[in-house]
Amino acid sequence: MPMNNRTMTQDNHGEDILIDWRTRAVTVVLYVVLVVALPAAISTVVYIANRGFGAQGIIIVALYVMLALAAVFRGLDYRLRASVILAASYSMAISNLFNFGITGAGPLYLLAAPILAL
Repeated sequence: MPMNNRTMTQDNHGEDILIDWRTRAVTVVLYVVLVVALPAAISTVVYIANRGFGAQGIIIVALYVMLALAAVFRGLDYRLRASVILAASYSMAISNLFNFGITGAGPLYLLAAPILAL
């Protein structure tokens, strides 16, 4: 069944609206994550610096900078920016599990990351 131009235009318009909505949603999530993660990142870096685990502190700072760059560069595809959020959350979970064990925030990160992916 051939499609007429009007139907194709409506489909493209709907797709554009959906992409704009997803882009705004990822931007809002990135801003919220940056605000919420700042105190946690600072306290983790200070704790790790006092204990002498410099590599983990560098990883946490690099992840936070990566999130900040994803938030600043809005021109990037929303899928790439969302992937940065997920990669950072899983990396933080692994880092926290390594540093603090099961009693730290690592299991919480592992619980929140798949929920955030939805």
